[in-house]
Amino acid sequence: MFTYLETEKSTRTKEATSDEIIISVATDILSKLPADFNLDKALEKYPTSYNQSMNTVLVQEMDRFNKLLNCIRTSLVNVKRAVKGFYFLSPTLMAQNYVLIVLKSKI
Repeated sequence: MFTYLETEKSTRTKEATSDEIIISVATDILSKLPADFNLDKALEKYPTSYNQSMNTVLVQEMDRFNKLLNCIRTSLVNVKRAVKGFYFLSPTLMAQNYVLIVLKSKI
């Protein structure tokens, strides 16, 4: 017969640690991020001209979105590296770790 302590111990070993949660959430988010926009193709298809000012805005926004994606990717990779001990865990990365743990608990 299992005692209460044995049952408690077996359930604790199956729970993921906070480091495992952070790595799994970061990996999941990284896998779902879209690829960067190809700005050269966008400029070919939507050339910038005085008569078509929206083309300029479109390409600028695509560039901004690419920068945002790169920032997200870099942050998530750095979080994963910091959890593994290969990168300095700055206050910013600590905050990101907390957010990833909260996200996992909400999902």
